[in-house]
Amino acid sequence: MKFKMVFSSVIILVGAILLGFSLRAQDRTTTLDPRIAEVYRDNKQLLSEARVNALMQLLNERVEIKEEAFVSGEKHQLLSTVPLFNKYNTALTRDVTFDLNTFNVLKYNLAFFENRDALYRVDNTNFVIIIHQQAYRR
Repeated sequence: MKFKMVFSSVIILVGAILLGFSLRAQDRTTTLDPRIAEVYRDNKQLLSEARVNALMQLLNERVEIKEEAFVSGEKHQLLSTVPLFNKYNTALTRDVTFDLNTFNVLKYNLAFFENRDALYRVDNTNFVIIIHQQAYRR
């Protein structure tokens, strides 16, 4: 009888722990930034907490979009020449027009992990996308 009580308690405890993990994982995907959700679409299960945090840091701290008049002879790569990052969402499409409020930098296979800043000109606009290099910890 005592064994059944202990066994039942262990089962309930394990169930509660698993439920907690499940709710935490579910909460992460339901509150996922829409830009990340768009790129990962049906593959959100591949997003670890560390990857989501890295992507959020990239979006919030390392991507800058600013207005900058075109200068003759500038060497910025045109956004139209950058392939889409559609590994996890094959239905991704290029933006037909550039809207600063809805633009998703993650859709493009930009140089996010170079050891220098990367600059891209949004075609036919005065906008430049700057991907700042990662700060390395020593």
